[in-house]
Amino acid sequence: MADPILAHLRDELIRVMHENAETLREQASVSPSEETLAQQERSLALVRAVSADFLAALRREIESRRPQD
Repeated sequence: MADPILAHLRDELIRVMHENAETLREQASVSPSEETLAQQERSLALVRAVSADFLAALRREIESRRPQD
């Protein structure tokens, strides 16, 4: 990826998704507490936010490469 912002967002998205997956693995073996559920909600919100930022940056990158009419 040529755009460093896009690369950073991709890396951050991968990181937060791995973090979220690890949290889910931990929860699979025990009944989660209210605090754990709240943490999971924050984690999912972060995944959604970073995903939206990544997709928006990717769209800008694609549109910048299109020939101008």
